[in-house]
Amino acid sequence: MYLCFLALLSYSIFFLIRKKASIFYGLAENSVSLLDAIVSPISDEEKFDLLKERNGGLLMSLLKFILFLCCFFAFAYFANSFVFDLLKEDTGYTAFSLFGILSISFGSIIAFILPRPKRDQNYSEIEQLLHRLALDNKNIHLRLFRRGLKRKKKSQEKGMDLFVVVSGLARAGTTSFMNHLMDTEAFSSLSYNDMPFILSPGALNFIKRRNTEKERSHKDGIQIGVNSNEALEEYFWKASLQDAFIENEALELHDVTTDIYNDYLSYQRLVIKDHNSIYLAKNNNFILRYKAIRERNKEFVFVLLVREPLSHAGSLLAMHKNYAELQETDPFVLEYMNWLGHHEFGINQKSMNLGAERKYKEKTSINFWIEEWINYYAFVLANIEEAELVFYEDYCKDPSVSIKNVMNKAGKEPKDLNLKAYSKKRAVEQDFESELLNNAREIYTQLQAKFRS
Repeated sequence: MYLCFLALLSYSIFFLIRKKASIFYGLAENSVSLLDAIVSPISDEEKFDLLKERNGGLLMSLLKFILFLCCFFAFAYFANSFVFDLLKEDTGYTAFSLFGILSISFGSIIAFILPRPKRDQNYSEIEQLLHRLALDNKNIHLRLFRRGLKRKKKSQEKGMDLFVVVSGLARAGTTSFMNHLMDTEAFSSLSYNDMPFILSPGALNFIKRRNTEKERSHKDGIQIGVNSNEALEEYFWKASLQDAFIENEALELHDVTTDIYNDYLSYQRLVIKDHNSIYLAKNNNFILRYKAIRERNKEFVFVLLVREPLSHAGSLLAMHKNYAELQETDPFVLEYMNWLGHHEFGINQKSMNLGAERKYKEKTSINFWIEEWINYYAFVLANIEEAELVFYEDYCKDPSVSIKNVMNKAGKEPKDLNLKAYSKKRAVEQDFESELLNNAREIYTQLQAKFRS
């Protein structure tokens, strides 16, 4: 009887620990956050205020942790003493006897197994904690990046001027295009296998991860696994620029210093798997710093995808509604997208401030997304000269042609991938402003005249 009680008591206590794991997580997060503030590159005055703020958070977490432990041990002690006194004539065991320890061990193990945790989310609590510890602390990430560079051989220290960036307004086919380029085996790019230590690619290579593929949260038929490549390099720019280009309402055009540009080339070296491959990135925000990079580098290939404006706006609207609902249900999705600089749609959607005035504010209206298209591609038309424009409709009809063109630009032998045409078209049923759409289609026609060969 006493041994059964010990097992039940152990189960209850450790199940309570499991349910209150946020106390332990908070202590870990605030500890690492304080360290991040210590290594931050800000001025001493700013650092003092930041340390004061984060130290307060750490002390509060530590207080909660201590109070929880006191309650935990007090409950365990008095519960055990009460039942031991009640049953002492009937048992020859104690909590410290062999069978007592086995009973406690059995109960504690079962507490972390039953009831089975619900997996409504893509990431477990431990995985979410690891992502917060890594991605919430950009300055520690930068320190790890510097250490990674030091481990590189001297012969690899110079970065290459030739690299390829696939960009465009979200939902223009950039993921598909990047994946087809990767299939040629001529490129190296970041993948989910590099998460969450994005600035230290390969840091977790010693861990064997199951590559179970599933449809990504966009619900667009694209399957992803740990080896899938994705738009992850924006975290480099967020960390290097300390989020200076991210305002409350918009993403701003910005300059890039020579030091940060050289760091970018060095970062590419960490990603590149061998000397024969070329760095490839998918980055929808790259236009914000395109001018600054192009001034320093005439060699890199900038691939920009363009999609017919009405179907493109319809796709953006549908994705915005999908992610707003998803982020409301699972707040970690919102955290995840904020970390990676994905503000294309969802609750924390931020438009790019490209110099145009905005008329439409309602994000559940297709007019907002048509205007989003106009502002983005009008900027491209006026400011981008050296780019490989890929028109989505042409790409869908014959993907191989567009892929071969980029391969030629990158100086790589085109590879026949036997890619199939994609014929599915999006039907748009929302009411839209005719004059607004006509303006968008005029820009689309001008882009075709300027860039289509």
